[in-house]
Amino acid sequence: QSEGKGRGVFATEPIQKGTLSWTNRKSAIFSKGSDYRKYIEAIPEDMTCNILMWTYVQSYSADNSPDDAKLVVELDDSCMVNAAGWMDKDQINDDLLDKGGTPNTMCVLDSSEKETGMACYATVDIKAGDEFLADYDDWNFPHGWSLFN
Repeated sequence: QSEGKGRGVFATEPIQKGTLSWTNRKSAIFSKGSDYRKYIEAIPEDMTCNILMWTYVQSYSADNSPDDAKLVVELDDSCMVNAAGWMDKDQINDDLLDKGGTPNTMCVLDSSEKETGMACYATVDIKAGDEFLADYDDWNFPHGWSLFN
């Protein structure tokens, strides 16, 4: 558990700065909103809220073009990596604003990650027991949900 945040992901061993710390390889990726809606309707009802929380819009182009935006659902531990610092109030309810912290990972588009194109690297030396913290703006496409109406 991460104090004030709920679930989190913690290093089980030291991770050196610059090391690939996680990818989002186990993700469901949707190009069309209608396909995502079918997916939501097909999953067990008790999982729906979690899946909605673990979904974000990501652009798969270097210039962050909306033409390359996709809906992405994290299906592994990466869905529990918490945000560091404050998030945009348009994205979440004021009661859920993150209590702080500094990102210790940075996520970038990476052509070697064929399935999702995203790789996240340690930006500092991470000690065993440290929580992984990310800047959601590294991958979240601002206001992208409107592209999938």
